[in-house]
Amino acid sequence: MPPGTPFNSFALPYPIRIDGFSAIPSDSYPQNAALHLLTHTHSDHIVGLQAKSFSQSVICSADAKTMLLRHEVYKERAFFEGEYRAEHQRTYKHLKVDPFVGPDGELSHVGARDLLKVFPLHTPTSVELEDGKEVIITLFDANHCPGSVMYLIEGKEGALLHTGDFRAEPWFLESLKHNLFLQPYLSLPDYDTSSTNTHCGVIKTLEAIYLDTACVMQSHQVPTKEDATTGLVALLKLYPPSTYFFINSWTWGYEDILKAIARAFNCKIHLDDYKYKIYSRLTSDPLLQALGTTDPDETRFHACERFSRCSHVNVDRDGNFVEDNDESLNDEASEDTVEAMNRMFNLPMSNQKAKREKSQEKVVVYVNPVSSMTPESWAKYKATTKNQLLKGEVVRSLLVPLSRHSPLPELQSFVSLFRPKRIIPNTLDPSLLDLDWAGIDRIFQSCCRKPDIPARQLIPPVPVAQHTLFLELARLCRTVSKQTIPDDDEQDVAVKNIIGDLSENADMKSRAMAKQWLVGLGYGVDPSALKGSAGRRIDVLRSWLGLSKWDESQPDHPPETTLKGKGPTADTPAKKRIAIRRESTIRIRNSSDNEHDSSDDEDAHARTAHHLFAPSDGGEYDAQARWDRSSMSFEDEDAAEIEASLTGASREPRMGIRRMTPESSPIRGVPKHRSVPKSPLNNKPSGSPARGNGQHFTTSTPIDKVGPRSPLPYHNRLF
Repeated sequence: MPPGTPFNSFALPYPIRIDGFSAIPSDSYPQNAALHLLTHTHSDHIVGLQAKSFSQSVICSADAKTMLLRHEVYKERAFFEGEYRAEHQRTYKHLKVDPFVGPDGELSHVGARDLLKVFPLHTPTSVELEDGKEVIITLFDANHCPGSVMYLIEGKEGALLHTGDFRAEPWFLESLKHNLFLQPYLSLPDYDTSSTNTHCGVIKTLEAIYLDTACVMQSHQVPTKEDATTGLVALLKLYPPSTYFFINSWTWGYEDILKAIARAFNCKIHLDDYKYKIYSRLTSDPLLQALGTTDPDETRFHACERFSRCSHVNVDRDGNFVEDNDESLNDEASEDTVEAMNRMFNLPMSNQKAKREKSQEKVVVYVNPVSSMTPESWAKYKATTKNQLLKGEVVRSLLVPLSRHSPLPELQSFVSLFRPKRIIPNTLDPSLLDLDWAGIDRIFQSCCRKPDIPARQLIPPVPVAQHTLFLELARLCRTVSKQTIPDDDEQDVAVKNIIGDLSENADMKSRAMAKQWLVGLGYGVDPSALKGSAGRRIDVLRSWLGLSKWDESQPDHPPETTLKGKGPTADTPAKKRIAIRRESTIRIRNSSDNEHDSSDDEDAHARTAHHLFAPSDGGEYDAQARWDRSSMSFEDEDAAEIEASLTGASREPRMGIRRMTPESSPIRGVPKHRSVPKSPLNNKPSGSPARGNGQHFTTSTPIDKVGPRSPLPYHNRLF
């Protein structure tokens, strides 16, 4: 699950868990997921699937299933290539176990299972949950990476749209407008909203959009993928035909760069064996399927393994080949000996020496994707680089601003397209203690619509933030900033992955060059005295919530006021103590909760703890305290493989699935008497535990029946 996912990744009010497969805290609710959905295969979205004890069915796209079953960490790939492993070590191969031929020659299904259930895109599919309850699930492409999808969930509790990770470019929004299954949920033009009849059943409203907020604090526009790749190709064509290029596609999602180059130059792209075998099996993208080759001599465009580059791009700044193999192969005398032995025994001649001579003075240009560049910066960068190349200068590192997540302007356009009742962020920063949730709710208020009639709240309310908590965060940020180097805290994950040639400090020089063209969080926001990443985030929240700038003259004991226009007032002391609750963390790395605590901060901690955990008489507290927040957090999608999570055996829900065509979809007005036989997913592993009685999830449980839990000590909180 992404960092800070609310409600333990449950798509409330339904007992459906999306991109969350790890153990659920014992004191949280609900305890069991009736259904699991997977949006895509980036590492922070598949936590828990590597556990051999995981035994529930998971709905995903066909390409996501292919990528997941062939997933292999780089270390294991290197061991196999070096013949230290006899076979591939697939991380998730236990999710699909094929039948085998027994000693008697008969096919045996003992232990066979397939937990990954492929749903086709744009095909409403009915799924039975519990107690005869059903939902209809429809998948849509998410424009994020191969296999990534969004989910439309429709049921008696209303309709939800879960975006997963996505990029809502203008063309993407246009395609949604013409999608038959999303058209009922499109908002009317502003001038028609007064005449909306919400009870006729023609125009519907989404109860909530679970929104990708990974880049919500990027308030600036970013170039479209087409603009980025078109500009890159124009620069590539300015280089001499003898130039080699290394495309640093370090994670899934940069395939548009490869496709644009393959089309523009009508050539293959050299891929490592791992990428080649995955791309060649993706059925939804024929161009991506066909563009790869494993022959490094076939092309001058390379997207092979960056930690083990082929000889054509494995060079230093002077263009000299850098050999990664045994030192004896670097010795020319040894090479001559090998050549002599080959001639003596009539063996094929080694081309090692020829490759070395051919690589002398070779120019290799490194293409690095970034995401935090404005269209204006991109235009200026293209003009500057073009002038350098026309003057004969050697530019060895190129940037391409291809973002895989939408910034705030694109997100607001996407939400305005539907105008749901509310927004649930998929990604929150745990260190901000839910202030980002309150800020996101505020910034999207103009894009949402309120319910026409009062209704029972099936999804817990937005956390109530307080000015005192905001000031406390600012003080903590100020303290941390004095102990760290703010510039070392990168905002653009892609910048951390920028590479150059194999010369000393080449990567660092390339990153320093990139920073000249990028903008950070809070671009366009009047900065305060706060520094670093945390300071910029707090400045953005300050601008969203209408607060004054932080300065050094802030009092040590701020007045008890709440955020402007939001939350309780000083005249309501009971509600004034409503605070943001965060549950204890499920650690995946060994760490000490007290590691960064100081006795000098005890007073500050006590003040914050009072605002965070003081008991409340308000109804919102009971509702909010009932739902846990996810604490699985990762620095980036290219992090090392997730450690095995400790999960208990899961109960397999009974699901009945029936596929529907656009004509037979219930949202197209199918008569009630028409039914389609259900075909249960009977793929439970042998010996899986049976479902217990009385453990069913009830989606209509009133929020006021939920009781609070005991407060947690402050040192269990993350900052």
